Amino acid sequence: MKPVLTVVADDNMLGVEACLAHLQAGHDVRVQRVAGRHMQPSSLIGCDWLLLRSITKVNADLLAKHQPSFIGTATIGTDHLDLDLIQQHQISWSAAPGCNALAVAQWLACVLAHILSQQSKPLSQLRLGIVGLGNVGKAVANVGQALGLQVSAHDPFLTAGPVPLLSLSELLSQSDVVTVHTPLTRSGPHPTEDLINTQALSQMLPTAWLINAGRGEVINQTALIDALRLQRIQGAVLDVWPNEPDISAELLALVSFGSPHIAGHSLEGKWRGTWMIVAEACKNSGLPPPPPLSQLMPNHGCMQLTLAPPSAVQSDTQRLAAMLHQCVDIVGDDQRLRQDPTTFDQLRKSYPVRREFMAHDLLAESDDPLRQVLGDLGFRC
Repeated sequence: MKPVLTVVADDNMLGVEACLAHLQAGHDVRVQRVAGRHMQPSSLIGCDWLLLRSITKVNADLLAKHQPSFIGTATIGTDHLDLDLIQQHQISWSAAPGCNALAVAQWLACVLAHILSQQSKPLSQLRLGIVGLGNVGKAVANVGQALGLQVSAHDPFLTAGPVPLLSLSELLSQSDVVTVHTPLTRSGPHPTEDLINTQALSQMLPTAWLINAGRGEVINQTALIDALRLQRIQGAVLDVWPNEPDISAELLALVSFGSPHIAGHSLEGKWRGTWMIVAEACKNSGLPPPPPLSQLMPNHGCMQLTLAPPSAVQSDTQRLAAMLHQCVDIVGDDQRLRQDPTTFDQLRKSYPVRREFMAHDLLAESDDPLRQVLGDLGFRC
């Protein structure tokens, strides 16, 4: 009789069964799907491995009745995990750092192209400031450089990086676009909660844009509402929000574009996160790892895209924005969220399949000046 392996997984996590299938030969693998936001202590009774995303809080309440041997979060951040408690219970755990870094960076490329297509300055004269130069921040730096922007970053934990490092005040005062990609930390030498507060916002250029695809509480909500209402900055684009999923209607009304925490929601990013934590769970239990991700992922959602040829009525940035809009529907995401903000979680769960740039074939004229840019962004062209 095969030993039973019970896995409790967020019902919105892709690829769990596929990543566990190789264990079926030696184990009776039982996967129980539970809504991540509504996971209860009773959900974990008999659980060996708990696989979740950022919306499930792993705390004393959740672990009150049963402690699994392994907890894996298919996310970069770990602020939803009480790591001290997990270690006290001697539970092995793993996150998935970098799993959706490319997805977030490519989402940002689409946002940047959209908002900068209305600028009169060429991209080479615009400055992108990145707050947080981890896995996502480095991928964002690559995107900014591919677009031809002047890129700098702030990260107090680094002394050198792929782009110039500035103090936070220097970066805020010099950047045309500030984009935030830090974890949420409330203690330690450089806590990030409320990092972008009234003082920080006052240092930004009045023509600057603020983008957040990290954690909502890194930006102080009251300060941002005031800055937008008084037009101290040009605009804000938020993918993450304080108090998700109960986001502020006042803040939503003031931002230029909003989305329901989907910047990292590429098919590759979701499957990569699942694969990484399943691989770590297998390693922790002395079991064979899952097959390579390329053998497991479904092949759908790929498109053949055509770049409109150079035109006297469209700038290159406008052509780029129109093409990238086919990959990420920034305007549609914003409209759907505004239509009913209470559907935040449902919008995330039912988000359309989005593939990373490399999955698409791009048709472009061989001498088009954007061909190299799009190749540097990751398209096959």
